[in-house]
Amino acid sequence: MTLLGRGRIVNVASNAGVKPRPYATAYASAKAAVLRFTDSLAAELKTRGVHVFAITPGFVRTRLIEELAASKAARKYLPELGTRSDALEPERAGRLVVEIGTGRLDPLAGRYLHVLDDVDDLLRRSAEIAERDLYTLRLRT
Repeated sequence: MTLLGRGRIVNVASNAGVKPRPYATAYASAKAAVLRFTDSLAAELKTRGVHVFAITPGFVRTRLIEELAASKAARKYLPELGTRSDALEPERAGRLVVEIGTGRLDPLAGRYLHVLDDVDDLLRRSAEIAERDLYTLRLRT
């Protein structure tokens, strides 16, 4: 792989990766891995001008979600899936990716961002976020 000395990588993660998800163990584990992949790759590429981010689009009611919610297994193990009323527009994720692409959010590289985050506030707090190692998947002791 040849790196041009600049760029951004955006990985799609989920809140499922940061807290227990009974009956969605494989999905939750995979999303936790995306978060660890993101911060590790960000640290690896930091000096090469490539910034890596993880984002979550939040809960988006897609065809996949609709079909899953209608399944017998989901009605048994994930009944809240069919009744959630907090769906977000998929365009929000697109807008966040475009903003990342501008480079304005580079001080937040390696972090996990939600489409509902106030990125201006995060940027104002970027020194604190880095110092306290916030918006990352960490074991707190």
